[in-house]
Amino acid sequence: MTDLHSLHDAELFALRHDLSDDTVECVFSTTEGRDAVLLMSGVTRFRCTDFGLQNVVLELVGTPWQDMHPEKLRSYVSWLSATTDGEQLTMPEEIELIVRDVLEGRSHCVFLIPSWGCQLGAIAAKVGWK
Repeated sequence: MTDLHSLHDAELFALRHDLSDDTVECVFSTTEGRDAVLLMSGVTRFRCTDFGLQNVVLELVGTPWQDMHPEKLRSYVSWLSATTDGEQLTMPEEIELIVRDVLEGRSHCVFLIPSWGCQLGAIAAKVGWK
């Protein structure tokens, strides 16, 4: 796995979504000038907003490499399950099922907190670095 500290101030510059196998790749350019590719497979939820010419990472959080408080996880899943204007597309019971799956290790949650630009989140069966 890549050193997550090296992703602070990295830029997300490419996304690739393959519907045929439910994968999403996120390509970051680190401040050291190298690429780091986050590969998520078995993606069941994905949302990315405000992707532009500059997408600077403040922090990349995710259950594969850190514990997540249930309330914080619930807020991420709610954001993933809403439209840009805030309309919730998922019933609270379904959100709770997703949260339970993540907390019990059957799924993973990844969330990009931006300094500038895009915000991104996903629920996936597997998460790793390529």
